[in-house]
Amino acid sequence: MRRFGCPLPSPLIAGLLLLAGVSAAQVPVSFPYFRGGVDFHYQQWPFGPYAGDFQATGDQFEDPPGPDAFDQAVGGLFTTSQDTTTAFWYAAVLTAEQTVDLALLWVRKPGSSLPSGDYPIDVLGRTVLFAFVDGISDFTPPADPGGFDPSDWLGSVTYEHLFLAVGGTVHVGWADPRAFSGTFTGTAADAGLTVITISDGMFWLEGIEIGNESASWGDVKAIFR
Repeated sequence: MRRFGCPLPSPLIAGLLLLAGVSAAQVPVSFPYFRGGVDFHYQQWPFGPYAGDFQATGDQFEDPPGPDAFDQAVGGLFTTSQDTTTAFWYAAVLTAEQTVDLALLWVRKPGSSLPSGDYPIDVLGRTVLFAFVDGISDFTPPADPGGFDPSDWLGSVTYEHLFLAVGGTVHVGWADPRAFSGTFTGTAADAGLTVITISDGMFWLEGIEIGNESASWGDVKAIFR
């Protein structure tokens, strides 16, 4: 089985920050999220057979690759740039069909912090977005993450569906270099106008460790439920 063991984090993170409207050249301070968990349920709307549960728990993509391979990866980045703060995560699962399902979410706001609270999906301003791409058969990062066009890169990836949120809310419970946690719900659509609802979404990312305390993903999910 092909596993996640390729050097993806730096190109992937830089590319997705560009997609969110943050240039890699504008990121003077950044802190990685090393591990975490992401859960959500999706259901075709108003009816239809397309439905499932996305669940990913684990560490960020290895860079450089290590000897241990894995089927799930979760990571992200907390950045401050030009009086703007962005918290971002990605979660990937290698399926039994040898394709990759990828989810990602970011919240970007003016200021030096991201206060806890509700952040509506912002399609036009691209400050709060969620995406879900399933059935990726050629999962490769952009060749030039510092100067690529996101639409061209997405156009070069072979996938079954690319859903972008068109409405909904991200609730941020905590966002700083140590951790990024919260919940999300909403509606997403692909280019073929297939619409899905996203429910029971929750995420928790771990960054800089302060002290020796560490919560399990099960403990974190219990807090939000």
